[in-house]
Amino acid sequence: MNATISLPPTGIREGTLAPWIMWSIWMSRNNKIFSNRFFTARETLDLALLRAREWQEAQEIPRTSGPKKRINRSTIPSSFKRCQTDGAWNEEAKAGGMGWVFLNNKQHQITKNSIAKRNVASPLIAEGLAIRHALIHALDLIPCMWLQTHRCSSRQSIPEAVHRRSMVSFRT
Repeated sequence: MNATISLPPTGIREGTLAPWIMWSIWMSRNNKIFSNRFFTARETLDLALLRAREWQEAQEIPRTSGPKKRINRSTIPSSFKRCQTDGAWNEEAKAGGMGWVFLNNKQHQITKNSIAKRNVASPLIAEGLAIRHALIHALDLIPCMWLQTHRCSSRQSIPEAVHRRSMVSFRT
């Protein structure tokens, strides 16, 4: 079954569609039994195609045209200040800690602060809150700044979550 070719052309690689069809049938069955939600055969197949495409895209290794361009610190104007943020999350307590530090162009600390919050839903929320609190703090202190977060995944996930109007949780 895994060696079959997907017809008609769906843009999905050979052998990857059948498991997603089976999974979508299973999920439609569960929705019918447990949530009293009904999906037509067409809707089930559309979900299978969507999930197969998402899976295929997630497995692709991004092509790079060479080493990533790094911003040279010397190109940042001396009037700019750097803001480094970080957020931590405790899953059991649903609490988060947020911290930020402002540095000048010579990496000397100007000011720093931190805050703890209850009812934080995910690590992504903690990271976002750290950025938010740092920006609020910055409004009073610094007219020009450079914002940096420790987590590459935050820079990728936050704009995606905002675009989808949903929250994404990831392991830290």
